[in-house]
Amino acid sequence: MSNSANGSSFETGYQETAESDASRVRALYNPDSRLVLTLGDREIVMTPAMRVFTMGRNADCDLVINEPYVSLVHVRVLYRKGKFVLIDQSRNGTYVRAEGGSEVCLVQDDEFPLTSKGTISLGRPGDEANHDLIRYAFEEQH
Repeated sequence: MSNSANGSSFETGYQETAESDASRVRALYNPDSRLVLTLGDREIVMTPAMRVFTMGRNADCDLVINEPYVSLVHVRVLYRKGKFVLIDQSRNGTYVRAEGGSEVCLVQDDEFPLTSKGTISLGRPGDEANHDLIRYAFEEQH
């Protein structure tokens, strides 16, 4: 009986595919990447090793912004496939502007990759005069 008849060539082919897929995913993961968030004079660095970073009004959030237009847990930031991704969890939306781009309003579960530099405003449009405007910068070390 040949290998193909008993399924072993399928198993071998599947294993090779799974290993190459895992290698591609690992290649996207750069443990030296970081996302620097700045709010006023406070700077917070997020790394891929951090599972989830939260921003909102709740005291349990990693970055607390105690304003009435900010939800308890307004956004989550995850590191996924080589990028930091912001996910809106709010009622009032999240306003993100990548450097050189237009402002985008995210609502309930919308996602936005935080690449390069830009600003994040929770619950209201971003304005340089806002005391709670968050600046972000993606840094990738090689």
